[in-house]
Amino acid sequence: MKKLFAACAAGLILAAAGVEKAPDALKVVFYCDQGVGVDLVGRLMDDCPEFIVTFASGKEIGDGALNGADMVVHSGGGGETQFFGLGEKGVAAEREFIKKGGLYHGTCAGAFLVLEETRRKRNQMVPFKPDDPELYRGGATVELDFTEAGLVAMGQKGPRMVRYHGGPAMIPGKPVEGADMKVFAYYGKKMEKIEKPKADVHGMTGKAAIIAGTFGKGKIFICGPHPESGRRTQDIFYKGLEWLTGRKLHPSHKKRIAGAPNVYAPMGHNTPEGARMLQKVWHSTDYNRVLSPAKGDVALLINPKKKHFKELKDFKGPVIVLSTHTDTAAEIKVSGRADLIVVSSAAEASAKLKETLAKRKADKTK
Repeated sequence: MKKLFAACAAGLILAAAGVEKAPDALKVVFYCDQGVGVDLVGRLMDDCPEFIVTFASGKEIGDGALNGADMVVHSGGGGETQFFGLGEKGVAAEREFIKKGGLYHGTCAGAFLVLEETRRKRNQMVPFKPDDPELYRGGATVELDFTEAGLVAMGQKGPRMVRYHGGPAMIPGKPVEGADMKVFAYYGKKMEKIEKPKADVHGMTGKAAIIAGTFGKGKIFICGPHPESGRRTQDIFYKGLEWLTGRKLHPSHKKRIAGAPNVYAPMGHNTPEGARMLQKVWHSTDYNRVLSPAKGDVALLINPKKKHFKELKDFKGPVIVLSTHTDTAAEIKVSGRADLIVVSSAAEASAKLKETLAKRKADKTK
């Protein structure tokens, strides 16, 4: 398994055009299976020379994907769904990995996953629980009120407004053997852009939003909201990783490329194959990624669902679909679109995307 991990890592170094990995880069295993969307968090970490990111299913984690790794990451989605996606072996493997000195980073659902709580299935490593595990609060922009420990550890100067979407509002739970945690930030009183129907976010005030500490010989950092989702708050995301790893990070994510076409590439590629393919296409193609089809010149869908095709109802540009399994083929068939460019490998998707973007650019200059 160590040889397999090394081979994957080496392949990523070769593929990561423009992001030369540090010789002592940390090996990061990103859970990519049921109940997770990995695109943005995975990409931001992959943009750091200090990280070599690979993706693994729950079964792969249970079968030894963490051997030789430094960190395991769980991003947003569904906490209990991720628990079942890991399976018994995966859950045990992650607990043992952290106990022996590994690092854990969890965002939103990834925070839910490790809490102490018995009404839902959790990988209990943090002595806090959700204030109401049955309540889904929706979305808003919320205030992070940092504690003294959080201000120092995360290099903050005061409260910050960040994107929130259904993550845990955490309160003390039962003690967890081997765990020593501190609250780095609480949810503050200020709430903006509350989604309609109005989400129940005001009840979070004064409850923990960011928690960090140790479990056995390892370290854990969990965050309920999504600071990674906005350019102005991504420093919070990186500061959390810096506390966790003890390293200064130097993200080299691509800035907006003047004159480059816009590609609509929605998030939510919850298979290791889909995530790896998106990663390869991203590294080998110059374009500006946008999250709205209205701003896109080309759409790139990886293992799409019906909702992705619905979002493209009025989209007039080319649509490239990277399909890796039969479920995707079924979705393509029922979409009713006849203008799709369907490919089955990352290399083919990258080539078609380059070809399509070049044609679009040439058409614009005529």
